[in-house]
Amino acid sequence: MAMNQSCYGLRGKNDTYGYYTYFATRESVASLKQHAHGSVFDTITRETLASISVIYPTYKLIQAYETIVHPYLERIHVSLHELDSLTTLRNILLPKLISGDLRVPDPERFMEPHL
Repeated sequence: MAMNQSCYGLRGKNDTYGYYTYFATRESVASLKQHAHGSVFDTITRETLASISVIYPTYKLIQAYETIVHPYLERIHVSLHELDSLTTLRNILLPKLISGDLRVPDPERFMEPHL
């Protein structure tokens, strides 16, 4: 999907249900694309959003979903941050190791034994 000057922000009622809103919207993308219209490129308008149906469970069920999903998505967020840090560190160290500017004393201790 591409965006132009008509950008929409979606949020749950009373600014809650962030994860539910995200995943419900994500599941609606195919339907949104089918209902998009435009002469130059397909556009999603307020009418497009109003034309699709989303299952809206009870407040209690959404709260339970949010509680269950939150730790998993938080762990994903932390892992992505760690991945970025490790990638940056690798990109800094690898050229120095390859060029010989940086040496690892006793590199054999990091190698796995062959069976």
